[in-house]
Amino acid sequence: MRVGTFLKKFLQLLGIFLFLVAQSAAAEITGKAETMPEMGLIRLQEKVFSLQGIQIIPHDAVCQDNSGQWPCGKTAWQTFQYKLESGPVQCTLITNLPQSKGVPDEAECLQKTKNLNIWLVSQGWALTGKGSESLFSSQEKLARNNGNGLWRDGFIPPDDWRPKFENETKHCNVCSLRRKSFLKKSEYKK
Repeated sequence: MRVGTFLKKFLQLLGIFLFLVAQSAAAEITGKAETMPEMGLIRLQEKVFSLQGIQIIPHDAVCQDNSGQWPCGKTAWQTFQYKLESGPVQCTLITNLPQSKGVPDEAECLQKTKNLNIWLVSQGWALTGKGSESLFSSQEKLARNNGNGLWRDGFIPPDDWRPKFENETKHCNVCSLRRKSFLKKSEYKK
């Protein structure tokens, strides 16, 4: 009987502890937000974070269209900054508990009633996370079909055109070149 009572109390305390941990994993902050384009982050009330489920194109990215090259990264971040300047933002910070040191928190942000994560993707200024089951894939598809933002004149996301390598080094051209270089150096020293 004593073991049953102890187990019951233990499970109650564990439940309370887990509830408190879950509550502390998300925090609400509100105010004037600003972009940090060189870092790919946003700052609000001294908190620095990225937007959950999306990737804003790097600030220094250059895209090609029918007219030539254009600073698509700079344009994306400027458009986002103008949006942030149009009113206060409310963000829910989502802290990843097993988070690596130095990895910023993620957030979902609203401006009035508009979700900024969705807005950036639907306007064509951000890409969704990897995989077709991504949270905002329908908004990205709509932006692509309408030629919004980055998608004008047939933008192709980097993950679609960059070569994909297996984890094995036999598929890695850089690794192969480096290995050949080491072999040549060792032959030269002999």
